Amino acid sequence: MNMLNQWLNRHIPWLTPAVLVIGILLHQQMATFQFLIPGLFVIITFLSSLHVRLADIRHAVTHPLPLLVALTVINLIMPVLALITATLMFPDHEAYLLGTVFAFLIPTAVVSVIWVTINRGNVALVLFIILINTLLVPLYLPGFLYLFLDISVTISYADLAGGLFLMLVIPSIMGVLTGHFWRGHVSARVNGIQLGTKMAFFAIIMINGSLVAPFIYDFDRQLALVIMSVLGLSIIAYGIGYLGGQLTRLGEADFTAVFFSSGMRNIGAGSGLAAIFFPPAVVLPVIVGTLFQQILAAQMSRVLQKRKQPGQTVNKPVQQDD
Repeated sequence: MNMLNQWLNRHIPWLTPAVLVIGILLHQQMATFQFLIPGLFVIITFLSSLHVRLADIRHAVTHPLPLLVALTVINLIMPVLALITATLMFPDHEAYLLGTVFAFLIPTAVVSVIWVTINRGNVALVLFIILINTLLVPLYLPGFLYLFLDISVTISYADLAGGLFLMLVIPSIMGVLTGHFWRGHVSARVNGIQLGTKMAFFAIIMINGSLVAPFIYDFDRQLALVIMSVLGLSIIAYGIGYLGGQLTRLGEADFTAVFFSSGMRNIGAGSGLAAIFFPPAVVLPVIVGTLFQQILAAQMSRVLQKRKQPGQTVNKPVQQDD
């Protein structure tokens, strides 16, 4: 099982797009499993939290600099850059303009936990970033839309917080407590835990592939512009997260958490919110992120591996259990 885990870690950059393609090709069958996605997120969060120590959580709370760096990228810099880009790319298409901005107002992705775990980052920190960022969404998202686009929306804090607690807070607490009280059992089953996390992750990618299949089959020039815009902004988000981590001299584990949380978005929550408030065309720029988000994250893992190669100077990582 250890050899299988190592093989998956080495080949995840090409396994990720392969799984996505399978989901697109089998979209009619895979679409029937959409109801499983929240449960799969719960599994990923729980399993990823098993190795988080109480000391890691305390460190994340008492050392807020990485959180501030991530929130600055996610909540301030990227929405403004998305607004500028969308205004230039879609001056005559209000729905795509709004949708592109909306794609970078939504919270960071829960699935970023798996990428932080694979790259030996600070899982406690990325969970903390996701929690705080998502709790801020009902405040900053309507404010940004009203301030810059003169659009008024009201997000139900109770509904968003309820989903957050079910998918993130409760499984995180259960995972941390399980790992704390049964550390020996968890350590003895580390390979099975890692394998289970990856299987849930691949299942999410495959199911998400079924969601974007209709757009792929109706591909046109306008959709190509939307994809290029959202993809380009996502790459920039990683770049700014990378730069922010470098400038603030974050330790390697914290750097990894900030890096992935900066570049990824909760497309499921974002598409749901967009569908509530806006016409279907606005949802398109949000949902197309499913096409490349995990593939891009896999490639960004290579960036981190090059950063960690011998001979390069990196900051000392925060110690975590393996």
